[in-house]
Amino acid sequence: SENKNKLVVDTEVSDIIKLIFNLYEQGNGVTKIAQILNDKGILTPTKYKMSKGINFKNQGKNIEYWCESTVSKILKNEVYIGNMVQGYNKKLSYKSKKMVNQPKSKWVIVENTHEPIISKEDFEKVQNILNKRSYIPKSR
Repeated sequence: SENKNKLVVDTEVSDIIKLIFNLYEQGNGVTKIAQILNDKGILTPTKYKMSKGINFKNQGKNIEYWCESTVSKILKNEVYIGNMVQGYNKKLSYKSKKMVNQPKSKWVIVENTHEPIISKEDFEKVQNILNKRSYIPKSR
């Protein structure tokens, strides 16, 4: 391959990403999507990487099963429309391993660094639904 810096899209992964976006657009919530993925026996991102020989030291509880936070992270990730996003978290200090989430204004987004899995239109649709859903009016 001529460009070593291009992210290579793994087809097994891209099919799962497309499935997640489609399910969400069809009106399934993140909890329901996590349930569907678990029912289908689809490997979580961590389990998938482990199956490819990548080791993880702190494996946490959500390596076995898909959970809402994993699904919503995927739905918000611009990497799937071909953008590279960096700086969304940074080390607290050089002495610490603790990472702190940074405000979106501090993120570095480079567009079209690789082949998109999701179209920009579909991504926008999903962001709009996510924004509507996360706003829950207070009951009187």
